[in-house]
Amino acid sequence: MKKILIFSLFLIAILGCKKDNEAEEFFRTPALVECYSNSKFDCDGTLGEEYFSCQLDGKDFCRSAGSNDYVSYYRPTLIVITNGPTLELSQAIGRYCLEFGIRHTEMAKDEEPKLVFNYLSPNPATPREMLDNAFKVGPLRLRDRYNPADTADVFDLRVAFRCENGTIDAGFESGFGAQRNPYLECIRYERVEVDDVIMYDITLKFECDLWRGSHPDTQKLWRRVENGVLAMRFVVNK
Repeated sequence: MKKILIFSLFLIAILGCKKDNEAEEFFRTPALVECYSNSKFDCDGTLGEEYFSCQLDGKDFCRSAGSNDYVSYYRPTLIVITNGPTLELSQAIGRYCLEFGIRHTEMAKDEEPKLVFNYLSPNPATPREMLDNAFKVGPLRLRDRYNPADTADVFDLRVAFRCENGTIDAGFESGFGAQRNPYLECIRYERVEVDDVIMYDITLKFECDLWRGSHPDTQKLWRRVENGVLAMRFVVNK
C-alpha cells in the first residue's frame, strides 16, 4: 500500500521513520485505549467567527477560535509520499502543503483535540499562492486513499491530539483509507486586499470517514464526520 508521512520543513527522514515505528507499536498497546478515553471530543455550543463544528458518530464536536484558549492558524509544511511500509527515499514524492485549522494556543496542551486540513499543492508555492489556487466556491477534492499520482491540488482532513503522557500523537485522517460518500465544498470565499495584506474569509462544509493507522496491520476506521463546517480568516502579506 502507499504510505504518507507528514513532516515539518525542519524534520529529517530518519526521525520520521522512528516516529512511524513508534506509532505502529503504540497502536498495538492498551495505552491507545486509555489515550482515547482521556480526550474530550465535545462542544460547548458557543461559536465565534472562526470555528469548526461537526458530529463524530452523531456526537457534537466543536471548537471556536478565541474561546477556551483556542486559535485559528495556518502554516506551510512538506508532505513526503513514499511507496511501501518503509521509507524509500529513492521513490519519495514531495508535495508542498498548507496546513490550516483550529487548535489550542498552548503547544504544551496538545492533548486538546484539533481539526486541521492539509491542502496539497501540485507545485512549490507561497501561502498566498496556495490560497489563491486552492479555494473557489463549489466542490473541492478530498483525498481518500494512498495514491502518490493523485495527491496534487487536493485536501486531507485530520483530527489529532497528543496523548497526555506526551509520547506520541494520535491522528485520524481521511487519507488513511477508502471513503464512503466523501463531501467537501467551499460555500464562502471572499478575498479583499487592504494596504499591504490580503484577507481571505473561507467557509468549508465536509463529511467523510476518518481512519487511524497508516500501516495495514494497524489501519482501522475510527469515526464518521458529518455536518462538518470550518470557518476561517487568513491574512497574508502581498
